[in-house]
Amino acid sequence: MCLGELAEVIDVGADSALVSGGGPVRSVSLLALTDPLTPGDWVVTHAGFALGRLTAEQAGEAIALRATLPTVEPG
Repeated sequence: MCLGELAEVIDVGADSALVSGGGPVRSVSLLALTDPLTPGDWVVTHAGFALGRLTAEQAGEAIALRATLPTVEPG
């Protein structure tokens, strides 16, 4: 099962944004979103796309919940 990654928006361009979270800073497409983003917003990302916006409170809750999940080794 694949889970989207939570990331904080660092910078916003016309069709993409730089985000940080779950690894190195990366660029994601904004084509799947209808609402504009600003730096400091949180998003759920998957496969190079920002799929939805979260409030800082929602992101914090999701990060805390994920920290309680056991890790599963592949194979």
